[in-house]
Amino acid sequence: MNDASHLHAPKGRPPASRSADRRESILLCAVRLFAEQGEAATTIAQISETAGVTPAMVHYYFKSRAGLLDAVAQECILPLAKSVWGSVDAELGDPVEAVCAWAGRILEATQRLPELPRLWAREFLAGSGALRDRVVPAMVPVESHRRLIEAVARAQQEGRMNPGIDPVLLMPTVIAMVMCPLAAQGLLEKVPTVRRIDRQTLARHVRAFLLAGLASRQ
Repeated sequence: MNDASHLHAPKGRPPASRSADRRESILLCAVRLFAEQGEAATTIAQISETAGVTPAMVHYYFKSRAGLLDAVAQECILPLAKSVWGSVDAELGDPVEAVCAWAGRILEATQRLPELPRLWAREFLAGSGALRDRVVPAMVPVESHRRLIEAVARAQQEGRMNPGIDPVLLMPTVIAMVMCPLAAQGLLEKVPTVRRIDRQTLARHVRAFLLAGLASRQ
């Protein structure tokens, strides 16, 4: 007789594919609620209700609230940060284009995780928070950022970049240029003279703004 035990998951456990989908759904629901109302104000009960599972199922996948926050940081947010910074070092021969490309990858990250701008505005700009504490220290690769600052400073000394740019302030400025319009989209749409922001228009706007501001006027 053939042993068919491999065709069935152990009692009480969902099949592997459905389990992975359910786990991902819980993570994405957590991210959405964190972006809408803040991590501290979001309960496991709210996450489970939004994901259509029981609180026990959330604990089954993540063990604890801390485990869920770890997973959101490690699986949803930090991989995006890695993709944004991944090729900066190889692009520093032309710092102006490097910064423009970096800004483009930030925009790509918001397309992969549409809740990212609101999450950034609500959680990462705040003074404290359990999710912020897990993400911010690892979000910026210090050595890559240092090399970017040095490359910009050298280009300024060589007359290739605008000397009025502060190399240290460049990173938060570019992040804000991409994130703020998307994070504030709901508010901006209430202004009669503002149309809905699409990513293609935002990408073109940010690049034009950066090229005009970064390039040397000599």
